[in-house]
Amino acid sequence: MTNLEFVRCQLSAKIPDDRDIRASLLLLCAILLGGGMAVCIRFLGDDFSPFQIVFFRSCVILSVLLPLLVRTGLSILKTDRPLMILARALSGFTGQIFGVLAIINLPLAEAQTYGFTRAFMVALLSLIFLQEAITKLRWFAIAMGFAGIVIIAQPQSGLSAFAVYALASAFCFSISTILVKVLVATHSRQTLMTHAALFQCLLASIPTFFDFQMPQSGDLIWFVLMGVIALCVQPLNLAAYRMGEVSRLAPVDFTRLIIATLIGFFVFQEVPDYMFWVGAVLIVGANLLVLNQKSTQKPQ
Repeated sequence: MTNLEFVRCQLSAKIPDDRDIRASLLLLCAILLGGGMAVCIRFLGDDFSPFQIVFFRSCVILSVLLPLLVRTGLSILKTDRPLMILARALSGFTGQIFGVLAIINLPLAEAQTYGFTRAFMVALLSLIFLQEAITKLRWFAIAMGFAGIVIIAQPQSGLSAFAVYALASAFCFSISTILVKVLVATHSRQTLMTHAALFQCLLASIPTFFDFQMPQSGDLIWFVLMGVIALCVQPLNLAAYRMGEVSRLAPVDFTRLIIATLIGFFVFQEVPDYMFWVGAVLIVGANLLVLNQKSTQKPQ
């Protein structure tokens, strides 16, 4: 290989191709929509319980999945691992409830930052349940990330219950992620989505029945908008990560923090203090360390 060919190869390796660009745009659309959904939840949280919010969101998702059920019949619900399916639905439902509580009561940027801890929790749970190895660099990243949590939460002055809600949400979704890793080998994504929507709608309907608040016309707009956004976000995320490389999408993914901060500032007049930014830098940096390690590992 000549020097000129070598330089060309190095440049082409660093310049993203069309697929990565399209994937980045899809992910950015999902992030922007996710910010809009957080705004819907914040406005609805003043008058409605988290259970009713999750219930309405699940109903909108089910309304789209029902034609699939009609076309395929109950065969799409068949599973040889009912307990694991139930555990995944419960963890996802609990994660949503805690996540809604965090969005309603915490500054949006802070709630979003706690969500990034999911990567560390997945790594720890993978070690326990899937026997996946954790390198020294990943242990360092995990410690660095949890140091960021301590700085943001400032437990010496009393750990906020709402910070606990955000971390509990991340933990529940980490359990769901581990279960999906196992289930996706024998179940289609449509099956997993249908099971999750059905269980979450059923679980949320019980407390909603006892504490139901009749939405006004303006509230219905927020509910429908939230459900439509939820329907769009997941396919956009899946398409983005199916099309592009995780390591190249990482910088786009971390714009969630910037977008949440901007929405919090312009819509809700929230201004994070400097301690928040110190912790956020540690958490984001820890995520980048883990992603960089993954991208440089070669298959055995």
